Amino acid sequence: MRTKPALSAAIAVVIVLLAGCGDAAEEPSDGGRHTAIPPTAEVTTPPPTPTMPTTPGLMELRGVPEPGVESGCWLLDDYLLLGGDEKLLSSGQPLVITGRVERGVLTTCQQGTAFRVEDVVPAE
Repeated sequence: MRTKPALSAAIAVVIVLLAGCGDAAEEPSDGGRHTAIPPTAEVTTPPPTPTMPTTPGLMELRGVPEPGVESGCWLLDDYLLLGGDEKLLSSGQPLVITGRVERGVLTTCQQGTAFRVEDVVPAE
C-alpha cells in the first residue's frame, strides 16, 4: 500500500515538471522578434509639452497684449497680433492666443512680427 503514495508523488512531480516546460516550446506571438525587458529596467514616459499645439506651425502666446504705437495695433511678446477679438485683446486681462507667424505681411502698425490670430481665450 505504500507504493500508491509514492507513485502519486512521482506522478505529481512529473506533471509539475512538464507544466514548467510547456511555455519554453511555444513560439513568441510576435513572430520571433520578442525582446524581453529586464526586471530592473524602468520604463519612463517623457512629460508632454503643455504650451505647444499639435498642429504644425501653430504657436501659443500667453500674456496681456499691449497697444502698439499705431491705433488698433496690439502686441504681445514682440508679435503683432493680426485679427482676433479686439474686445478681448484690449481687455487688459491675461490671454491665451493661438495662431501662426506670417512672413512678408505689410501692415500700418510698423512694429513686431506679424502673428495671424486663430483663437483668443482668457487665461485660466
